[in-house]
Amino acid sequence: MRLVNTTQVPARLLVTRGAAADERFGVLAAKATFTLEANPRLDVAGALPLFDADTPAADAALGVLPADLRPRRRAYFEVMLLGRAHAGAQPKAAVEVELGVGAQVRRMLAVGERRWRAGPGGAIAEAPTPFSSLPLAWSQAFGGRARVHVDREAVIDVADADNPDGRGFDPLPQARALAELLRAPPGFPIVEDAATLPGLLPPGVAPSQRSDRVPAICWAPVPSHAAIARRAPSTAVHDTTHDDPLHTAMDRAALRAHPDWILPLPAAPPRLRLRGTFADGEARTWQLPALRVSADGNVGGQRCALALRPETLVLLPEQQRFYLVYRACFRVDARHGASAALRLRVDEGWSGATEAS
Repeated sequence: MRLVNTTQVPARLLVTRGAAADERFGVLAAKATFTLEANPRLDVAGALPLFDADTPAADAALGVLPADLRPRRRAYFEVMLLGRAHAGAQPKAAVEVELGVGAQVRRMLAVGERRWRAGPGGAIAEAPTPFSSLPLAWSQAFGGRARVHVDREAVIDVADADNPDGRGFDPLPQARALAELLRAPPGFPIVEDAATLPGLLPPGVAPSQRSDRVPAICWAPVPSHAAIARRAPSTAVHDTTHDDPLHTAMDRAALRAHPDWILPLPAAPPRLRLRGTFADGEARTWQLPALRVSADGNVGGQRCALALRPETLVLLPEQQRFYLVYRACFRVDARHGASAALRLRVDEGWSGATEAS
């Protein structure tokens, strides 16, 4: 099967073998890159390609751009943000970041660098250092890892399961449990602990003592090794056509957004709002473009028509652009797959929830 694409939107077609000898499954994906402005336009010159695997962002401190070609069955709409919190004209100790997608609005607080220090009644949180910009990355969210010496030669890593890439978790309980299990000699365990506090917090939530746990919040692509990547979406997706538990698990493995930003596919292009992520300190609002991506062709002598769902929105405010990934999954009869062809089409419109489910 081949793909004919004469549009300005990069696209890829993959065909994989199914369980039966004559069964094939196709995944057609297209990525439309837009300028981030009041009236977004296709960024043809700076169009991003489709990624086979996670790809480091232009600013490596922000994380990775997620792989694009993993299919999902249900009509999900996932939203991700790779950017920085900006304080505006003067450095600030904290900046609130807001993201709105239609009626869905989320906020988080970006807080400057600070550590726990010893006090007479236990650990005390230092005042945060004012900052001009702070990465909105999983390395700033609650979590972390630490090295634990259980004797003079043995060192074992312990980590927070939800977000081992983060900061702020207390490694001492795990260290003590290890020392007891391994019968560590006197003077151990010794913990290598940076004692930093998380830089990203839910509004109104802050650890008051070293042992406190707070939710790990970040809107960048979730690292696949973090337990939060397997958490169920916060918003239910009502789609009874794919209730098989295996399909549900496959979908969750393909999705890379924070569970708070895995939404039902909107019926129409939503309006977006972003605040706290631009150097001038201003908010931006814009309408997601009504761009419809489809494909048609001939498979085994029969006409085939596919509507690609707009499933993944990735915001890149540092680059003043964003992109949408559209996908369609379909079955191919192996007897006709080799001679089949699809032609990509890009028109005005939207393959929303009603049409695509």
